[in-house]
Amino acid sequence: MEKSQVQAGAKVKFLEADLFAGFSKKGEKNILLVKQLNVGDQETEISVKDIAESIAKTIKKISEGLKPEDADPEVSDNEKPSPVVWPSGIGELLDEIKVKISQVYLYISSEGEDENRKVEVEYAIGIGINLKQEDKEKISKQPPFDLIQLEELFLKIWHTKNDKILKEMNIIDFEKEFLALEEKPALQIPDKST
Repeated sequence: MEKSQVQAGAKVKFLEADLFAGFSKKGEKNILLVKQLNVGDQETEISVKDIAESIAKTIKKISEGLKPEDADPEVSDNEKPSPVVWPSGIGELLDEIKVKISQVYLYISSEGEDENRKVEVEYAIGIGINLKQEDKEKISKQPPFDLIQLEELFLKIWHTKNDKILKEMNIIDFEKEFLALEEKPALQIPDKST
């Protein structure tokens, strides 16, 4: 007799990125997948200030034990004062820096029972900061950015061999791309003893 199979999923937003989250069960194999949708096709920008304030609001709600019914329905989150007190000029500066989410991927597969259970975990996340010219000019007036002008910043973390994910992440081989490391013959020193 064939065992029941189960599949459940949802589309969600995480830091402005559209994600698919799903669970699948086929026999003894369970799969949990979280994957960004439309990688490369969508612009997912959120400011550093918005991220910090969103995290601060969440921590405040959790630490104070607030329930959704405690919230004031007449006041939207955008109208409430910021839970973060920014030093002069820093709030505006952080509002200019936009973070782009380029990849979100989590794959967990388990199969078998108890001590015979085989588990596989893969993950990848890619985030970057690209500044527009007008943002660079505004930021360059604030120390330490008056000395060092930030052009682009990225962070890619992965533990996967999935070719589709790696291609979407646009992984750079530093040695080939920037150092032009290739095999060269060893330096020959002339023998002066003869």
